[in-house]
Amino acid sequence: MNDDSPVLEESTTLQDETEQPTSLKVKVLGLAGKLSDLVHGEHGLVEDSELSHEVALSVKSYVDRLHCLQLLLHPIESVIRKRGEITELRTSILAEVAEIEDVSDSASDLVAPALLNELKSELSAVKKDRKLFVSDEDEEDEEDDDGEIEEIEEEGESKDRRQKSLPLLELPIAERLLRILGSIFVGPQRLEEIFGHPLAAQDRAASEKLLESLWVSLFDRPQFRPHVEANHLAALRKAFKDYALLFRCSMIPGAPQEEPAPCSIKHIRERLPACFGKGSARSLWYAKLPFYTTPISAPHWALVDRQYLNCTFKKPSIRLLMYARANDLAPKAIRQKSVVEDVYDRAVLEAALKSPFFDNCNSLTRTKYVAGKQKSGKQVFVYSKDDALRITGKRGTPHWRPGRALWPGVLVSVVFEAKLTS
Repeated sequence: MNDDSPVLEESTTLQDETEQPTSLKVKVLGLAGKLSDLVHGEHGLVEDSELSHEVALSVKSYVDRLHCLQLLLHPIESVIRKRGEITELRTSILAEVAEIEDVSDSASDLVAPALLNELKSELSAVKKDRKLFVSDEDEEDEEDDDGEIEEIEEEGESKDRRQKSLPLLELPIAERLLRILGSIFVGPQRLEEIFGHPLAAQDRAASEKLLESLWVSLFDRPQFRPHVEANHLAALRKAFKDYALLFRCSMIPGAPQEEPAPCSIKHIRERLPACFGKGSARSLWYAKLPFYTTPISAPHWALVDRQYLNCTFKKPSIRLLMYARANDLAPKAIRQKSVVEDVYDRAVLEAALKSPFFDNCNSLTRTKYVAGKQKSGKQVFVYSKDDALRITGKRGTPHWRPGRALWPGVLVSVVFEAKLTS
């Protein structure tokens, strides 16, 4: 062993000062010195082979653990290092694509149509995000799948059979939507069944007025029009299997002797208590906050997505903008839900389908509130726990963590108030 080993010298000095028989300690420290020498390229023999074998066996498990940790940490460090670069790159690409599209729209009269079409084809490959589409396989896999309509339509088999024999475009718009979407179409008639009373007259009128623009915006698009004209119901249903189309009323119907109530969380909870749990209204932390009694401002149709857009690395505004561009919809039509819209969608669809519809996440709403004398506001988000809907307030984005294993996300809401194609 090297006599100049600093570890051995320090250990020997310590032994002399304390005057205690620590020969085993000296040997172990000496072995540690040998290991240190190996790191620096100095090699020597370990004279006590029995001791070296004993020490090697005792540290083997720790060495193995350290080795495994090193193997795990290497890719994690790489991901963390690249994550910021990827986020910046995606944001930059999105901004550049938007700029190219704006320039191409303004120059449409100056550039040949063939070149513009080629440019749009190239952009579509860049703008990929979650989107509505019909695959080529759907056309080859057509089948008559109208059994779902029979479960919903309870007015008699003769009417249902008569409607099946007619082309889609010869039916009223509400009947077309029912044939295509089935149970995930919640219009005024279905809402009246859920609430047990007729809708307010102004809500009924609004729903009928907006149906035409809804149909044009959604089903008169190039990717859906051929399937509508050919009555390819299976392909259309497959495209919308993760979506629901529902009418958001501004007034919740009451009994004949009662006035309709504003469509707020308070009155939704009174009419549809099943998804809120068993607690009383007085136990709710938000019962005295303004958003508890703030109603849906105006009646409208909304196409809602079952799946959420993950907002771990992107703000909701960026994710919604990407969604709008991927589906060629006006950005103003793709909206982040308010808390009352989120609660309404969950309660109504659960009552219609007899089960929760949305994938569970920390759903970021656009609603904010200020509690007490605090100056900064908190954002409201919604999630489901123990088969009950929960509402929570928080500053900033609720990040994923082991104790609350829900990803922060935004549930897409495509609002139909006019023609929505961009």
